[in-house]
Amino acid sequence: MRAVAREHIICVDDEEGVLMALRQQLGARFGHECQLDLARSGHDALELLDELQHEGEPVAVVIADQLMPGMKGVDLLAEVHRRLPQTAKVLLTGQAGLDAVVQAINRA
Repeated sequence: MRAVAREHIICVDDEEGVLMALRQQLGARFGHECQLDLARSGHDALELLDELQHEGEPVAVVIADQLMPGMKGVDLLAEVHRRLPQTAKVLLTGQAGLDAVVQAINRA
């Protein structure tokens, strides 16, 4: 009999300090019930998502920074939404403008 898989929380940011803070804070609260996964780019996160989907692992939440090289957070979350619409998505941004927020709401 297969054990029930723990849901995954994927944190995506190109800054090591932010990833470590997310791991510490989320691990303290959800570490006993969820698996925390870290990615340094949108492309790395999509590769991880592919692996988890292939293995049938559930993804509860994807948390992504907006400003990353290669792929913006809103684009990553839109792709996550396309693949896994039931997965919760959180966009982190320090931007003053609302464009990214509006895009995230409308696309992801």
